[in-house]
Amino acid sequence: MRGLLALLAVVLLVAVNGPARDWRGIASAAQWTRQHPPLASPTLLDVFSPSTSASWAVGEGGRLLTTSDGGATWVSRDAGTTATLRAVTGVPANVGWAVGDDGTITATSNAGATWSRQASGTARHLRGVAAATPDAVWAVGDQGTILASATGGRSWSPQPSGTAMTLNAVAAASAATLWAVGDAGTVLGTTTGGGTWAAQPSGTSARLRAVAAASGADAWVVGDAGVILHTVDGGGTWTAQASGVTLDLYGVAAVSATQAWAVGEGGTVLTTTDAGASWRPQSSATTAGLRGVAAAAATVRAVGQGSVAVASTDGGATFALQLSSAATPLAGLAATASRAWAVGSLGTVLATADGGATWARQTVGSSTQLLGVAATGAVVWVAAANGTVYRSADGGASGWTDMGLGSPRPLRDVSAISDLVAWAVGDGGLVFRTSDGATWRSEPTSTDRTLTAVAAVSPARVWAVGEGGTVLTSTGGPWSAQSSRTSADLLGVAAVSTTTAWAVGRDGTILATDDGGTTWRRQVSGTTATLRAVAATSAQAVWAVGDGGTVLATADGGASWVALAPGTSANLVALAVLPDGRLWVASDDGAIHASPDGAPGPVGPTPTPTQPAVASFSTFIPFAARNSGP
Repeated sequence: MRGLLALLAVVLLVAVNGPARDWRGIASAAQWTRQHPPLASPTLLDVFSPSTSASWAVGEGGRLLTTSDGGATWVSRDAGTTATLRAVTGVPANVGWAVGDDGTITATSNAGATWSRQASGTARHLRGVAAATPDAVWAVGDQGTILASATGGRSWSPQPSGTAMTLNAVAAASAATLWAVGDAGTVLGTTTGGGTWAAQPSGTSARLRAVAAASGADAWVVGDAGVILHTVDGGGTWTAQASGVTLDLYGVAAVSATQAWAVGEGGTVLTTTDAGASWRPQSSATTAGLRGVAAAAATVRAVGQGSVAVASTDGGATFALQLSSAATPLAGLAATASRAWAVGSLGTVLATADGGATWARQTVGSSTQLLGVAATGAVVWVAAANGTVYRSADGGASGWTDMGLGSPRPLRDVSAISDLVAWAVGDGGLVFRTSDGATWRSEPTSTDRTLTAVAAVSPARVWAVGEGGTVLTSTGGPWSAQSSRTSADLLGVAAVSTTTAWAVGRDGTILATDDGGTTWRRQVSGTTATLRAVAATSAQAVWAVGDGGTVLATADGGASWVALAPGTSANLVALAVLPDGRLWVASDDGAIHASPDGAPGPVGPTPTPTQPAVASFSTFIPFAARNSGP
């Protein structure tokens, strides 16, 4: 498959020469992939934070994710293995290791960007890893396995542990002082870098799952049934502390001799600021089982079941969900050459910086519905049901700014032609415009109908469409109505030039113009399904999506439309076309689907400086239509 345009050429040839219009065997559902949420979401088992903004997370199936912007976006990395990775560690700021099943060890020397396998010399599962310097590293695992390297992992050697128990974790306070913990209350300690390991009495038979060292004297251990142990004398004595829970605890992190966090089942997060004299629960923003935790200063990040990642920048006072397999109803989708954003219910923004392999959760700071999104480079605009537009100058990495439009009615879509110039439309014929990226002014229109979508190609041509067949346009001055010659609600609009545009809507409606909207002509869509969004990359290449998993495409400007099979029957509410020809579609059940890889290079003409990187896109959330049925 060389891309959607090649696909369309084949489809159209079949349409012209074949006896029947049946293209179900072309662009079949098997060729599309479900990007978010994945049908199976691997559990993340551990996380390491070399700084407050950077983290590495590992998990089942060789899952390895990194973030360098505090979790606003996560990137899926090639770990060089499909074996489950159970632990990850590093030393500031570039060097790190991950270990896992079948003796797997993989390492990075460039802050997690690339990873390469190291020979461990064992086939046993490795469950914990710790590093004291870029050279001094230890790994532990099944049957009492302890491996050590003094060369940064270029070579590994076994160390005698004196136990056959499974060791689940290891922590290094220095190149000399370490602890390893495991099943049946096992605690081992060394002050010789592993030259000799000695058993330390833990006072428990519980499975111990994690250990964190605050200094050569201070450390915590956590395990099953809410067990927390603490030492202040290098492990000479371990004291049980009251966790207040009976759930299994899987991870622990310490930033000082007094402050630490523990995580576990049911989204449990516990913290202490008094060396464990008291542990108190914190709200984690998830009920998923948490498997690992990392802390850097006041920044705390935990990962767990369902590829969940939660983070706090205030010591755990508030946590935000950053990754999750849970579905959130979506309404809008926008993409640039390298990044994409989807928006939906509860103020949710999903962002990807790795081609859709990983979608990180952001929030605009409000639980309002987000109904439309536009992007120009790293600048992203979001239209919201609470009557405002949110803007981020860096793709959401440092948060979102409420532009303070103060509209009394919902805004349903937004379109931008640069980082400074954008339009938003909404209920009651509302249109707003900004020319400086900061101040928005209302522009009068001749309608009080709901405007559902807007598409701008330059300051001299903007279209807005809405209920009852409404079409408005502006050529830099007042907005004027154009005759659509339909009463069907129009729900999406796309434009590629000041003369050429398409609008889609209910009852399979597709309209097109090539004269700036002086005339709008109806095209034969071949469906009666409601079409909710349309995108175009040239005067020939156009796509539309709608209810019941409908995806339509044309390679001749709409003279003929063909149906594609995205592998879902959900209502598709938004789409974006990437420069390589791949099509991404979002649905009202929270899923994002991607077509097969496209041909290299841009599809259609390269956008002019006054056009967004992706020519156009449109979004919709159902409204109480006055002149059409459900």
